[in-house]
Amino acid sequence: MSQLINTEEPILSIYLSGKISGDPDYLEKFWTVAEVLHKKYPNAEIFNPASELLEISEMLSRSDATEEQAHDILVAICLKFMKKCQGIAVIPGWCGSSGTSVEVEEALSRGMKFVPVDKDWLP
Repeated sequence: MSQLINTEEPILSIYLSGKISGDPDYLEKFWTVAEVLHKKYPNAEIFNPASELLEISEMLSRSDATEEQAHDILVAICLKFMKKCQGIAVIPGWCGSSGTSVEVEEALSRGMKFVPVDKDWLP
């Protein structure tokens, strides 16, 4: 992976990434990790797509869009938000998530700092 975050350098914003599709507990996991990150990096803005895009996700599920189309739309929106962040925190258990895989690839290509997330933080 890219460089791990240097705790001595200020991070202005951290993008939270992880498996959403197929994980019934994703909202709780994202909220919990976001809370821990707020405590560890009190000056950083944490972008939590699970909560920030919940309304858009619900609108897409009620639309004529297929599940795959809705997923692709949400991933495209997430990538736009990622461009405004300096760091990314990936929630453990993300393997097999196509959206998170795209986000990790994007983070690596942009040289974003990876903020460690401990699996013990999960509910």
